[in-house]
Amino acid sequence: MKQKKSAVSDKEKNRVGRKIFLFVLIVDILFLSFWTVRILRQAESSRQEVREAQAQLRRVKEKNAEIKETEKKLTQKFYREKLAREKLSLAGKGEIIYKILPPSPQKKSYLSSP
Repeated sequence: MKQKKSAVSDKEKNRVGRKIFLFVLIVDILFLSFWTVRILRQAESSRQEVREAQAQLRRVKEKNAEIKETEKKLTQKFYREKLAREKLSLAGKGEIIYKILPPSPQKKSYLSSP
């Protein structure tokens, strides 16, 4: 009889052991799944930051190219004179500056009849 009890007891121990093993396995799978999702989200966030940094770098390079072009133009006497005339309203010796203003809109009088 003791052998039957121990045999049953071994079967029960095996079942309990399997249940514990399956529980631990499921917990590990869930943990690894959540961990993987977290890592994937961080990776996507990092990729987004890289894309934004690349876009910012592209804008800075374009601005730098514009500044270099302006610097190149400023070495030319004609361009400096043009800027002085347009922005500062300067004139050379013997030149007269004429400024043409846009026509002013006509004011309507509501008191007078048409």
